Amino acid sequence: MRPKSSGKCQFCNEIISKSAMKRHLKDCTKRKEIIQQRLENKKIWQKRCQFYLVKIQAMHNKNYWIYLDIKETATLKDLDAFLRELWLDCCGHLSQFIIKNVYYLSKEALDDIMNDMYLVLVDKQPQMKSINVQVKNVFKVGTKFTYEYDLGSTTTLEGFVHETRPGTSKEDNIQLLARNTLLKTSCVECSTRKAQYLCIECLTEFGNRILLCPQHADEHGCGTKNLTKILNSPRFGVCGYY
Repeated sequence: MRPKSSGKCQFCNEIISKSAMKRHLKDCTKRKEIIQQRLENKKIWQKRCQFYLVKIQAMHNKNYWIYLDIKETATLKDLDAFLRELWLDCCGHLSQFIIKNVYYLSKEALDDIMNDMYLVLVDKQPQMKSINVQVKNVFKVGTKFTYEYDLGSTTTLEGFVHETRPGTSKEDNIQLLARNTLLKTSCVECSTRKAQYLCIECLTEFGNRILLCPQHADEHGCGTKNLTKILNSPRFGVCGYY
């Protein structure tokens, strides 16, 4: 039986199941209070604008997920930077969004467009545009999109725009509303204690994901200097992300 994924609301700190989080965010008293306070703040000049409620999850392990509020004037480049910092960036790899069969890429990727290997990776010269586009021009309620980080050892995310809300221009472009809690994984040695460490040498030399509890980490043959704490990221253990 697969473990149920849960996450933490960033407003009330309550732990909620993944399936119930969207409903919780809509009903969360603290979130509603904060939004209302921002809308009623007369001390600073601010314009009204729209925010998109977006869920993003790892395509190949949907236990990694987040909910975001994204301002309509934010760009895909802003979202790219946010995802890299929160979840993904290890070596500054190229990335791309795919929305309705259009590829949105960074300037660096567009500059490499004549590279034959890159054209193979993005499948026979599809329509391509700059990542410097405001989300209001590509998002609407019901929009699905894909995000790929590192076009070699790729980590793929999928996103969905659930709804909109009124907001203000003074709010942050992208706001983290909820994020999955780190899944409990068992130690490979004892199968009873929670794993907290990954052996980097076993991973890089032999391709084995050896996850260990603190006790067996101390006893592991590769030595403690080759151990790293397990991170809450779908990129964890790929390329240099550890």
